Amino acid sequence: MELIAFGLGVLLLAVAFWDLFETIVVPRPTPGWFRLGRYLVRGSWRVLRSVRDGNPNRSYDRALGLFAPAATVALLVTWLAALIVGYGLLMYALRDELQPVPPDLGTAIYFAATSLLTIGFGDIVAVGAPARVLIITAAVGGLGAVALVVTFLFSLYGSYQRREAQVDGSLLGPAQTYDLSLLPRRISVIHPAPSVLTGDAPRTETGAERR
Repeated sequence: MELIAFGLGVLLLAVAFWDLFETIVVPRPTPGWFRLGRYLVRGSWRVLRSVRDGNPNRSYDRALGLFAPAATVALLVTWLAALIVGYGLLMYALRDELQPVPPDLGTAIYFAATSLLTIGFGDIVAVGAPARVLIITAAVGGLGAVALVVTFLFSLYGSYQRREAQVDGSLLGPAQTYDLSLLPRRISVIHPAPSVLTGDAPRTETGAERR
């Protein structure tokens, strides 16, 4: 049982760290089968598109616009969950070097989560050298994963801003900065005046009416 838990933990950690590295560190798209993000992003995108296609009369612009930021947060949660479970399996395999000894896998995963997130309640302590090294590795890996994802979010935010600038430019012409003064122009483009919709020329006030 310990060997199986150890092997599954190593495999899960390898997949999570590899996906984290390929998604954030490598500066170009790298397709592959052993990628958590591949199945998460593509699967959720297909679900969203199927919902949209099932009700074509309803606008899903807001949901489609929020998909990329939500997918990034979902990736962070998925990576952390995979790391917690992977380290939990390893700690369960080395549970004899922990005090008190975790009675089940759930307790080992709980201890892995507190170590990975650097909470450290102190209710479980590592007494053996391999377990101590594993806990230090979990703490460093958790901090590194969160730091990488936060950096990734900042880079994506710049991409989102450039995308919105392109959208504004396609509606209103070249837009250099975000300015509240553009709001009336955006409203007039998205919701044109009734005269524009009906084709009627705008009514000009005569001199008598002005008097």
